[in-house]
Amino acid sequence: MRTSLKNIIYNGMSVNAMFSFAGGQILIAYALLLGAGPIAIGILGSLEFISNFIYLISAYIIKKGKSVKQISIFYSTISRPFYLLLAILAFFQDNHLSLYILMICAFSAYGLSAVTGGVFYPWMKKLIPQKIMDSFFAERYRWMMIANMLTMFVSSCCMFIFEKYFPQKMIFSYFILMILAFIFGVISVLTLFKVKDAKLEIDNQTTFFKDIIAAFKRGNFSTFYIFMGTINFATSYVTPFFTIFMLEENKIGMSLIIGLTIISQITYIFSAKIWAKLAQSKGCFPVLEIGCLIYICSIFIFIFSLNLNATYMLSALFLNHILLGFAMFAIKLGTNNLPLQIVPQENSFIYLTIISIFRGCGSLIAGVTAGAILLYLRGSIDNQFILWSVFWSFGVFSFVISILISKYIRKIHHTATK
Repeated sequence: MRTSLKNIIYNGMSVNAMFSFAGGQILIAYALLLGAGPIAIGILGSLEFISNFIYLISAYIIKKGKSVKQISIFYSTISRPFYLLLAILAFFQDNHLSLYILMICAFSAYGLSAVTGGVFYPWMKKLIPQKIMDSFFAERYRWMMIANMLTMFVSSCCMFIFEKYFPQKMIFSYFILMILAFIFGVISVLTLFKVKDAKLEIDNQTTFFKDIIAAFKRGNFSTFYIFMGTINFATSYVTPFFTIFMLEENKIGMSLIIGLTIISQITYIFSAKIWAKLAQSKGCFPVLEIGCLIYICSIFIFIFSLNLNATYMLSALFLNHILLGFAMFAIKLGTNNLPLQIVPQENSFIYLTIISIFRGCGSLIAGVTAGAILLYLRGSIDNQFILWSVFWSFGVFSFVISILISKYIRKIHHTATK
């Protein structure tokens, strides 16, 4: 068991490194160099969560009795070469098809990895003893963020060198990062071989679709599904556009943005024990609500940073990324641990799949909606302060709705708040 637990942590670190080198802000900035517009950026920003729809395939494969370990290894393996294709696109910056190929490769890489993701939490729920689950995942999240912080530091250094010495060849910095993503992706596959397999509890008396219907009818789970979709809508609406805002409105370079991101990751690491203690004593719902409130504060700081001079603006962004570190861990801890706490052991993969689909729906709608709203506002409003104030107001409203739904669900999911 000890070997399995260590390799689960190593797997989380290597997967996080892979996605850090080839996802999030870096993928968005890469897409911008290839001519991406607001809608494309919104979709790419929600890519990780859109892949949650693929979890339905994972659940179907599990229902057929396939080994969760074999599923994870197979689909992880075939997803990794797409990062090599993403790297090669750097040599075709002027080709109008490059952006479309980037989106296809990104969707393929995330989609195939999502099949692995769909079996991971049911696998862990069965493999890891309940008494150590909370502490183990808190430790795993902490090490994952340490790995993420280190990879972002490497990314920042790489981009700084290209910005300073090779500005005309900036796109080749992304070539290097995509190659690193591929290497760590291969490492992540190797760690899975050392994790013990687990046989899930599957109800073989019913069909796959009847299991899904039953998961909606049982208790008040439907309200919990809605909540998970709502909070993902809120985070997916605002988070992808933080980078765009800093690049285009605050006029700071990508290397500095990555540096600020590292600051938020340091805060994320050191806030882990604080949130873990609060979750243990008060439950994960209050943790999520506080995380939403911190996100709202961050949005207001972004808005007012437009009216500050360079020194005060950077100070505000520094403070803001400290707050974002707290908020990100709170929401990650809540949204990942709550499902593991409240879903039943039998057919757990069905419940976790439905939760993932609702999260994916919320993120897909948020990404497209945010891109369309920003595109419309840019054609209607010239004043940038008013433009972004209107845009961010939808994000604030989404977080407020999430908090209200959370308070309602807490009344009917008492076992999840203990």
